Amino acid sequence: MEENQKNKKAKMTKRQKRMAQKRQEQEAAMTPEEKFNQLLALKKATRCILSINETYKIYARLAGDFERLGKEAEEQEQPFEGWEQCQALSEECRQKAEELDRQRPVEEEYSRTVTTTVREQEAAGKKRGRARWVVLAAVLLLVLAAVSYKATPTRYIIAGAEESMGLHRQARESYHKLGDYKDSHEREKVSAYAYACSLVEEGRTEEARKVFSRLATEDYSDSADREVELEQKLLLEAKPGDTVIFGSRRWRVLEQRDSQALLILDKKMKSAVYDDAARTVTWEKCTLREKLNADFINKICTPQEIKAVCRTHVKSEDNPVYGTKGGKDTVDTLFLLSAGEAEDFKEVLGRKGKNLCLRTPGRDGFSVMYLSNLREPVSYGAPVEMRGLAVRPAMWVATRK
Repeated sequence: MEENQKNKKAKMTKRQKRMAQKRQEQEAAMTPEEKFNQLLALKKATRCILSINETYKIYARLAGDFERLGKEAEEQEQPFEGWEQCQALSEECRQKAEELDRQRPVEEEYSRTVTTTVREQEAAGKKRGRARWVVLAAVLLLVLAAVSYKATPTRYIIAGAEESMGLHRQARESYHKLGDYKDSHEREKVSAYAYACSLVEEGRTEEARKVFSRLATEDYSDSADREVELEQKLLLEAKPGDTVIFGSRRWRVLEQRDSQALLILDKKMKSAVYDDAARTVTWEKCTLREKLNADFINKICTPQEIKAVCRTHVKSEDNPVYGTKGGKDTVDTLFLLSAGEAEDFKEVLGRKGKNLCLRTPGRDGFSVMYLSNLREPVSYGAPVEMRGLAVRPAMWVATRK
């Protein structure tokens, strides 16, 4: 038995020597830039390794390799691009190696640890399938051996391995850095979608919403629908005074009622006025109402999000002091608050330091009421064409389908 083990060990030693010699020959044939890219790829691949001992060995090797490569580059008249990073990378890898060295099992426990690890991996393999470990081993061998090494193809292989092993966030980042190489852009979206789904399962709703939102801009799969579902979930959990994202804007929650939330834009619209001309006008006829419900809503929301926004019966109030008629009621998606609504919600509106434009008319038809920066309704109002008022539209959004 002992003799067989010795023979086996001798064979392994010879094989390792041949592999080391072959690697040295290949590395000698590489340009400094190719060596640098190889080391970066190897450093990145360490996150796929489960063994602390093996990760330690790789970081220890990388520390020395980066240091040597940096010194060689200093002596060259035209060093390769990125050579100045070598010293910092060497120090980073050295510190990581020292950290891992402290975590490694002691020699007496190492054999038991390895045995336990193997058994755990075998048990896990029965549950998850052996493909994950096969892919991992293949990637590491490719990177370590660096046979016919080319930086971009190897990075593409690593990205595919990360994707296969369920490391969706890492795969998304890897494919993104590959740019237009092969189908990297499409694979990036696949990985991003899978990553967003995993975030949902982990209860990280806001993070998942952001990923689905980016995918929705590229019309990928059902990302737009998934984004709306998460927006509604976050709305349902929000309290009056909280701010939430809906569409491409941030909104403040004013009220929750009957599976609906009343929101108001958290920041004023730029260059918006109640009406474009100095004239007698009500909310029904003002130019702002048309712009909000035709252009603005389509600019900030996807078609799926617009479906979640409620069509609201908007009551036109008369001026409470001067009696100026408010005109006809309307049905709108976006609208301004009335004087009465502004009074009800002034504690949660937030102090934005601007006079808030309302839909209630002022002392005459040429003016419109506003809520002062002291949170008090101003009955005599301001000219309808005045640009100094803050326009913050409101809307009711369904919090459930």
